[in-house]
Amino acid sequence: MRVPIALDLTPKLPENKQYDIYFNNIFTSSTLFDKLSENRMGATGTISVNRTENCSLEDIKSVKMKSRGSFAFQNSKNLKMVRWNDYSVGTLASNYYGFEPVAQTKRWSNIDGKKYID
Repeated sequence: MRVPIALDLTPKLPENKQYDIYFNNIFTSSTLFDKLSENRMGATGTISVNRTENCSLEDIKSVKMKSRGSFAFQNSKNLKMVRWNDYSVGTLASNYYGFEPVAQTKRWSNIDGKKYID
């Protein structure tokens, strides 16, 4: 099993402290989350579709067909993942944070006529 490169940085952290580590999809994998959980480190990051093997989420095509703002989530062992539909479909994973609270928010949309949308 290939050890994620991001784990090379964790031994340099001072001991006896709580850490929450954030990654982008270049570094994120379910293996990394497993190893960080073993080391009692919280981690959150965007994750590529081909690295979600330990957590079965609704597929991208079906999420993309839903209305903008729709999401699907899944718990698997120590890993929580959420996939949502925006301009494109994004996937986020965490071994620390959950899915709640869920709230509606306003955001700027150039596509919808340069206005705020829910």
